[in-house]
Amino acid sequence: MLNLNKVLTILTLAGALNIGLSQTAVAEEMACLIAPDGICTMDINACGNASICTCPKGYSYNAAIAQCVIDDIASATKTSEAVEGSCVTAPGACTRDINPCGHPSSCTCSKGFAYNPAVGKCLKDL
Repeated sequence: MLNLNKVLTILTLAGALNIGLSQTAVAEEMACLIAPDGICTMDINACGNASICTCPKGYSYNAAIAQCVIDDIASATKTSEAVEGSCVTAPGACTRDINPCGHPSSCTCSKGFAYNPAVGKCLKDL
């Protein structure tokens, strides 16, 4: 059986070696969502995506949408395209504020989903 902690450690180290080539190192803008920049596991989760991928510094991989999501929304300088998929639903009631990613900071979601303010959607809990 695949030990995900070991895989995550290896992917983190591999990503650290690639810092000079990462999107955050060469791009001035900090988008709310970007594609993974390196190694991904070959397994497929319930959403049809890799369970683990490496992301540039300042981003974390979200397996529900197969995208790297900005860690600090306040540092976002560019919004991203709308996200769709089998593990993505529209939120319910939301706060009226709009964050730098162009979405409310908090919304309600159906059971089994959690709101992601960088994405502006409810993402399946994996």
